[in-house]
Amino acid sequence: MPVDLAVMSTGHDLRGASALYECFRLSMSMLMAGARLLAGHAAPTWGQLAPGPLPASLQSAVSSGIMAVRETDSFVDCLFHFDSAASLKLKIGGQLRPMVLASAASLIMHYPKRTSEGEMTRVQEALREAWSNMTRQRHSSSSSSSVGSLPETSPPNSGQPLH
Repeated sequence: MPVDLAVMSTGHDLRGASALYECFRLSMSMLMAGARLLAGHAAPTWGQLAPGPLPASLQSAVSSGIMAVRETDSFVDCLFHFDSAASLKLKIGGQLRPMVLASAASLIMHYPKRTSEGEMTRVQEALREAWSNMTRQRHSSSSSSSVGSLPETSPPNSGQPLH
């Protein structure tokens, strides 16, 4: 196996051997294939790269019953304060809407750690406010909602009540 491919597959650090490895960061570019094998997934075909990381998604919140599909857009719009003045690219159907949804999912995903570390307090407050608005709207709408149990005051797995 050529040394360049070995370095990119295993993550060995050869920066001391040549500045080329520093310039092109060759110790990181193909680590996904190695990480995929270590995680127990099937090996990619020889010479092929494994699929890379995917953006965060609200789909897990929907499929687990924490949030209904119809609630995702209103939750995101409330979280990022989108109103009639917001760019059409950021609104439902806009070119950048997938990025907005991934950003909201990332905020939920990192909520417990950021809250416990006291980081990004204003962002965490906005997230709690949007979550509370979503649950209030749910309770004010018909009681025949198909959504499962939901923490009423905080995003899932947060352990942080809304004060």
